Amino acid sequence: MAALQASPGAIDRLLVKGEDKVGPLDLQAAGDRVIAVGFPLRTGSGDVIGAYVASRSLTKAKAAFTQIQRTLMGVGR
Repeated sequence: MAALQASPGAIDRLLVKGEDKVGPLDLQAAGDRVIAVGFPLRTGSGDVIGAYVASRSLTKAKAAFTQIQRTLMGVGR
């Protein structure tokens, strides 16, 4: 939930208003940029009882693209 606390109003939108998704949120964590998305946990009747956050390091997500880019720059010289 710390990821959601960094974005003003995100917890309220997710837990109180029951939005289906909050984000993507661009955050800083442990010196790295992180993309996070919050989703509500609902009961069978649709009541929001909690939430979960899925996150991914932007550096790791872009690693393959960055490697291809470096390779192309080296070949193009």
